[in-house]
Amino acid sequence: MIKVSAFRWVPPFAQGLVRDIRVRWALEEAGLAYEQRLIGQADQKSESYRGMQPFGQVPSFEYGGLKLFESGAIVMHIAEQSEALTPSDPAGRARVRTWIIAALNTVEPPVQNLAAIDLFHAEKDWAKAPAGSRRSGQDAIARPVRLARRAGLSGGSLHGGRPHDDDRAAQPAADRLARRIS
Repeated sequence: MIKVSAFRWVPPFAQGLVRDIRVRWALEEAGLAYEQRLIGQADQKSESYRGMQPFGQVPSFEYGGLKLFESGAIVMHIAEQSEALTPSDPAGRARVRTWIIAALNTVEPPVQNLAAIDLFHAEKDWAKAPAGSRRSGQDAIARPVRLARRAGLSGGSLHGGRPHDDDRAAQPAADRLARRIS
């Protein structure tokens, strides 16, 4: 059985936002059974866990003798195993890799910065929304990412479908994942 590590101690406001969610979502979409290995702070520092995840972070992925870390690499591996996530044609596979890398490098950083400002610094003067604030600057950086998604610039699904098809198709996996997290 596939094993995926997740933090045991995530505070309620961050549940579902830790990077193991990417891996668990991909496994749900691919229809692959897995179990969570919930770890604590002591586990993160242990030699055995560092043997799977050298930085002591989550997620780690283990199946048979294969041990992987870094959510993007794990998701790419899962996607390559499932036609539900990756088409068999070379161009389709390349599009999937492109969007996985875009999610990690283009989409996530500005959104993560906005989340950090809103969750941890919302009451500080430098974080408030008026023009010229740090938050408005981060919002300006994140805006093209949100607009690209709304405009369907991903071509819809990674397989090339219409944008709204993705939302409906993803709902069952999202529901299963939400039940596992709660």
